[in-house]
This record gives sequence, C-alpha cells and structure tokens, in this order.
Amino acid sequence: MTLTIPDKPIWQQVAQVIQAMAARAGVTIRTLALDVATLLSSQTAGDHQADLSGCRDPRPWVAVQTLWPAQ
Repeated sequence: MTLTIPDKPIWQQVAQVIQAMAARAGVTIRTLALDVATLLSSQTAGDHQADLSGCRDPRPWVAVQTLWPAQ
C-alpha cells in the first residue's frame, strides 16, 4: 500500500517507523511525500490509500486515515 505524507522530515521519520512496524507483520508500505497543498487536495478528493495528518492543538497527535474504494 502507499502512505501519503507531508514532505517534512518529521513526517518522513514517522512514516519510517510505521513502515518498519508493518514490515514485521509482512506488510509493505511505500511512501509518497507531497507538499501540504497537494496533500490536502488529495485528502479532500479521497485520492489516496492512506495518509498521515496531524496538528499541535495543544498536544502532538498523529492520525492514519485509510480510505478503500467501495466494492
């Protein structure tokens, strides 16, 4: 699967941890780093398999959103 992430170093580090954890379970995750505007557009359009997003309000948090096409 492909995990879409913001093109910032901290998100790349978070994605690497997720990739390593998934690999232990036999799941291969590729990452696609996008600038924030493109990432938000992709999220709104639902044009992704999974993405990372987060905010600092007031504590850091990470949410992994997974959207699978309806079958």
